[in-house]
Amino acid sequence: MKKLFNNSYLVISLYLLLGFLIDIMTNITQDLSLSIGMILRGVLLLYLTVGIFIKYPKKKNFIVLGILLLYSSLYLITHLNISSLSFLLKYNFVIILSLFLLNMYKEEDKKVNRNMITLALIFYSLSIISYYLINTFIFDKTITQIHFKNIFNSINEISAIISIIVPYLIINLEKRRNFIEVFAIAIALIASILIGTRLPIISFLISILYLLIRKFISDIKNKKVNYTNLVLFILFIIAFIYKFNQTPLYKSLMRSIDKYNLNNPIDVFTNFKLFDSFIFTGRLSAFKAVINKLTSSSVIYKLFGLKVVTRSIQMDIFDLLAIFGAVGFVIFVFIMSYIIKNIKTNRRVNYFPIAMIIVTSFLAGHTLLSPNVSIISIIILFNLLYKKRRKKILIASYDMGIGGIETASFNLINNLNDGSTEITLFLEHKRGDLLKKLPKDVIVKRQRVFEMKNPLIRKPLNMLNKLKFLITNFKEYDFGCCYATYSMSSNFLARYASNNSCIYIHSDYTAVYKNDVNEINKFFGIRKLDKFRHIVFVSNESKDNFMALYPRFMEKGVVINNFIDNKKILKLSDEKVKEVKPRGKTLFVFVGRIDNGAKNFDRMIKALSIVKESNKNIELWIIGSGPDEKLLKSFINDYGMKEYVKLLGAKLNPYPYMKKADYLLLTSNHEGFPVVYGEAITLGKKIISTIDVTDEAISIPNNFGYITKKDPEDIAKTIINILKNDNLKYKKIDMDKVNNNKKDLLKKLISK
Repeated sequence: MKKLFNNSYLVISLYLLLGFLIDIMTNITQDLSLSIGMILRGVLLLYLTVGIFIKYPKKKNFIVLGILLLYSSLYLITHLNISSLSFLLKYNFVIILSLFLLNMYKEEDKKVNRNMITLALIFYSLSIISYYLINTFIFDKTITQIHFKNIFNSINEISAIISIIVPYLIINLEKRRNFIEVFAIAIALIASILIGTRLPIISFLISILYLLIRKFISDIKNKKVNYTNLVLFILFIIAFIYKFNQTPLYKSLMRSIDKYNLNNPIDVFTNFKLFDSFIFTGRLSAFKAVINKLTSSSVIYKLFGLKVVTRSIQMDIFDLLAIFGAVGFVIFVFIMSYIIKNIKTNRRVNYFPIAMIIVTSFLAGHTLLSPNVSIISIIILFNLLYKKRRKKILIASYDMGIGGIETASFNLINNLNDGSTEITLFLEHKRGDLLKKLPKDVIVKRQRVFEMKNPLIRKPLNMLNKLKFLITNFKEYDFGCCYATYSMSSNFLARYASNNSCIYIHSDYTAVYKNDVNEINKFFGIRKLDKFRHIVFVSNESKDNFMALYPRFMEKGVVINNFIDNKKILKLSDEKVKEVKPRGKTLFVFVGRIDNGAKNFDRMIKALSIVKESNKNIELWIIGSGPDEKLLKSFINDYGMKEYVKLLGAKLNPYPYMKKADYLLLTSNHEGFPVVYGEAITLGKKIISTIDVTDEAISIPNNFGYITKKDPEDIAKTIINILKNDNLKYKKIDMDKVNNNKKDLLKKLISK
């Protein structure tokens, strides 16, 4: 049964997103004894309650639920009517939702995605705008605030939702420009003007003013005063005033002015009745009437609330006292105080959105006792107060097959997955032998890339996939990493997942494109390197060659070689395999992808065929698979090397074969920093290679092996000399220390 609650995060998010539909359905069925809204909220309340019992069985949770059960029973005994049941449902909904989220946030270190809140605002706003446009342009009706009540259960609730979400999103504009949030704010402003209530407009103006003041103060402190924002704000106010008289809000204000015969706005503040009616729309009078009724009622109703409330005060804190009595009020305040105290782990809280929630609750109500509004208020409150213990990291790559980049990404994930991070791996293809060996707490998702030939089908599908990713993941990560340089999909995901993003450059592209600057520019031009905060190279040489062409990226560049899991390599190398090292022969091994364009097997096989002429006691094992296996076999046949070369295929564990070998042989055209170098060094194997690259700890020549020219004759000459007299003294190296240094460098990037 516990599996039913594994997706509780999605259930809450879905309810949040469908709030506008629930509101519409509740309005349609409000004449029934049980509306759709009551039924759906009851189902969600039951789900959350059972979820607390099953998923978070703690003593304190049971005490809270026990108190609520006891109070609810006493409340129902004293209030035997449907409206009281509806009130009690809302009361319990707020507390149980808060309790469930407290446990979800702290136990699972998971926060509700702020993009879900943004989408909720977009859906509410679009439903208002759509209703207005349909009636205005299709049915030629003049729409006022009253007309919106024909479709929405409560315009005041929607006003409260806009008033609460907008400040939460606006304060974020100071740190980052999220186009989805900017769009949401823009259409929410249009919706606010259309529905004609005052609170959302006030919320907008206060939020924008707050943002501009903070920006202005920051500019003064940094001695970089920028008057552009102030000018934009003034222009916004002018444009707003110019068009204001055409809005439903203006018409609503004018009706109020005509109703009370106001000649001077100051008159509002000199007469209590005018002040209450114009500013609080009668709430203060309602409060006075309810308090009088409460004080004249029996002790039972003072303790458990009035039996009949003809009109709620629409000021949440007072409605709590009137509807649920002194006992219900104290229980609510006590439990919510306990929850808020336990959720607060963030020391640097921006209290402005919280203040706006309180103001909305006081001025308009519908914030605590309306499930559609309360769920948003609680999530915003918790998101602001709770600071995640773990950094949220996105790593994007192609797949998890057996290869250098795949093995390196596997090791990267294992090193970062130390309890301080929450890692999500996005793959173009969710496949590969290494996939099954990933840590269980690593989240693996597929970002499918459609590859059909017809662009009219392919491009829209890929755009929809990208849009889907943006809606749920835009800037939601602390760090985004494009690990597969060549993958445009990985590039896109990493850039848009976080403001702090990096791209790995695994190869020396000056060598890949043979110093053809036009081709190099073409390759990197479409990868938008200026959008990444960091560019990570795996060798000093690839960084130096890159920076010679693009010096403007110098500050972004850092060398962090691929991680090597030395302990695992040593352990796996002891695994028994059927292949036996030939007696009296020198054994060479190649491990990697069978790709002749990069690895140049022609060069390798030809060099060994030359060596064979003077020394037949040699053998080569080739471990790997790839697109050029047939071509490799033809090289072996053409050079007469069938007796000297064994093709062993791809191996999930190549280390026993490497351990048996005398030398690692690599004759590539280009590499960044071969992962197999670190593996060979871990196993103490000498390297013969055409790739001379270094990092902060490893330099092959005179330390771990020999570097030759990219020429078969020179390779053969080097091997012949080695076979005659190999006097290389192998350098000792602490691979744990090397890995820790790499991890420290990467952690610094993640924390920036």
